Amino acid sequence: MGKLRLVELVRGASALGMIAGGAILPSVAQAEETAAPDAQIVVTAKRDEAEINLKVDKAASSDRTGKGLRTLPQSTTVVTSALLKEQQVQSVTEALRNVSGTTASFGNVQGVPSISVRGFGATGLSNGLSGSLTALQPVDNLERIEVLKGPSAILSGADSLGGTVNLVTKRPSADPILDVNGEYGSFDTWAIGVDASNALTADKKLSARIVGRWLDADRNYGGYAGRNEHFFAPALRFKDAKSDIILGASIAENFTPLTPYTYVVDTQIVDPKAPGFGQIAANPGNPLGPRGQGIGSSSERYYFNAEHKAASWLTLVARGEHGNRRVNIRLLQPLFTDPSGVYYSPLSQGSQGRNDALDAYARFNFKTGPFSHALTAGYNYSRDRSLTLTGASAFYGPFTDRAAGLAGLPLPEQAGTPSNIATIVQNGLYAQDLIEFNRFHIYAGYRRNRYHLNAASLQFSSVNDERQTANTVSAGAVVDVVGGLSVYGNFLSGYAPNFAQYDGFIPKPQRTRNIEGGIKLDLFGRKLAIVASYYRNKQNSIVNGSLAPPFYQVIDGLVAEGFEADVNGQILPGWTIAATFSQASYKYTNPNPFERSDFVIAQPKTRYSFFTAYEIQKGPLKSLGASVGVYGFSRSIAGTVGSAYPIFDPVTFEITGTFNNRAPVFLGAQTSVDANIHYKLGDLKLNLGVKNLFDRKLYNLAPLVDYIPLGAPRTFTLTATYSFF
Repeated sequence: MGKLRLVELVRGASALGMIAGGAILPSVAQAEETAAPDAQIVVTAKRDEAEINLKVDKAASSDRTGKGLRTLPQSTTVVTSALLKEQQVQSVTEALRNVSGTTASFGNVQGVPSISVRGFGATGLSNGLSGSLTALQPVDNLERIEVLKGPSAILSGADSLGGTVNLVTKRPSADPILDVNGEYGSFDTWAIGVDASNALTADKKLSARIVGRWLDADRNYGGYAGRNEHFFAPALRFKDAKSDIILGASIAENFTPLTPYTYVVDTQIVDPKAPGFGQIAANPGNPLGPRGQGIGSSSERYYFNAEHKAASWLTLVARGEHGNRRVNIRLLQPLFTDPSGVYYSPLSQGSQGRNDALDAYARFNFKTGPFSHALTAGYNYSRDRSLTLTGASAFYGPFTDRAAGLAGLPLPEQAGTPSNIATIVQNGLYAQDLIEFNRFHIYAGYRRNRYHLNAASLQFSSVNDERQTANTVSAGAVVDVVGGLSVYGNFLSGYAPNFAQYDGFIPKPQRTRNIEGGIKLDLFGRKLAIVASYYRNKQNSIVNGSLAPPFYQVIDGLVAEGFEADVNGQILPGWTIAATFSQASYKYTNPNPFERSDFVIAQPKTRYSFFTAYEIQKGPLKSLGASVGVYGFSRSIAGTVGSAYPIFDPVTFEITGTFNNRAPVFLGAQTSVDANIHYKLGDLKLNLGVKNLFDRKLYNLAPLVDYIPLGAPRTFTLTATYSFF
């Protein structure tokens, strides 16, 4: 049949994919110029550097300047698909182990992780646009994950208080790609995937790519039903010397089972010195309740991305997305405990939603005297509409033995009763300028954002319609010191709307202000990058209720301060490294009497990771390689026991004091070691990985003493990939 015939097959499959739909891919091309026989320059779409290397030099869609990461006065970590493949990463949250200062915690029994950067909430983007289900996106279609440290309101608008996580999907390449992989792992997990790309025309201006994966598991490590992941993502791309246009879509269907969990045995013991305080159940008896508990989701996404170089000084960029989603949660959740035992209730909740997003801007490149400018001005829009569905409610308990009490209880019925409708619309106008002179790169940005929330309760026939406008600025500078060493500093701001009404008043938006300084260093022929920074991010305009008019008070909130370092790239041919370290301190500037003021729940002070891989470059064992990864964090608070409440004067109803016997429960430090060995035989590559190599009992981060998610025991995964090109 031969490789020529295979090229034809890939083209045919790509063309069929275009009839079915398109994938989620941004523009910013990785182009290569080659001289044709007639001396005409031909520009074609090439496979992105993130699919080959651990270190990349440019951001894809989280930067509008068109420059490299070295010129941006911000700490940005890029997790490439090359690293994801080497580590056999299965989820976005697992991938974020490779980013300093970033935490994924399970906020509740639903098992849907929340992502924070530097102790504050992070905005999730897809190809630079506001989206949904970020943490649940399949990783096989990701080209890279870009994490911007510090608030990024200029890029994404509201709610980016600590940082931004931007998922960038794979883009078509005019060079042929046909990779077919199969996978088998612990708990009878099977998967098969395909990644195919090729030019569709002789001049290679038109290309297409199809990425698909089918995964099914029999069970998870707690005995719950196994996860499944099915997705199909085709894309079509036109690229020449001036234009780069991508159209695509993705269809995904997932089921994520309930994460096995444990709990504090006796939450009635509130004295840290008392026997049994904070004792965690060693054998909680998973599965706790029906094995089918979990979250199911399905989505369709359609997008475009267009970049056109209208003149040597003008580049026009526009990207947009439309998405539909459905989420269905069915599980049993712990409610509370009292001296008689623990109480549970069924959680049957669903949602249906759609989102639209658009980002369009013009980038002007010009000079004023000795200064070079990359001035960007544009408009950003997002709209998200969701319908919440609820199911029947019930009350189970009290149970003194959770495993026995929950055994035999039915799986909650699927939610079907509409309860709430909410629409959130953001409109933003922004301008950014990167001014360069000799060794200096100076950045300034401004955004005016309008936020509109319309929420209606279908059960209580109430409507809440609120609007808020906020202005945010950012500024910074990079100075190239010598060789590959640069120093930088910045001021970044973020905000989140406050819509709670107190006696008719709406407080100002919640804000964060980040001040940061650091270094950027390239070594080993610029193949290894080191970024280290010291930052201070302060939150203010936190709203606390009050019993006196106007029935609220606005105070300063959390201050996060710390040091971070990220190392990515190649040390020697065949030897790569990806390492992180972060040390942070947290403090409430106005301590709430109901909270601790020196810790943030589910936020360890120290986090670290170290991954290194080596592949033999010559000799009889050429293409044999191995890697090891160490991941961990210091102790953290897993929630509190006890209670706290104000004490009122029975006559005047004024607060005369507080009762507070609340005490934090700490989880000990966690460390996990992973190892892989791989071998390439011709076009076939085998990768055998073992996670939690020493089979340690691990706990994931969570803020509830009744739900402490367990980490996986020792597991293995064997991946076989055949590359036809």
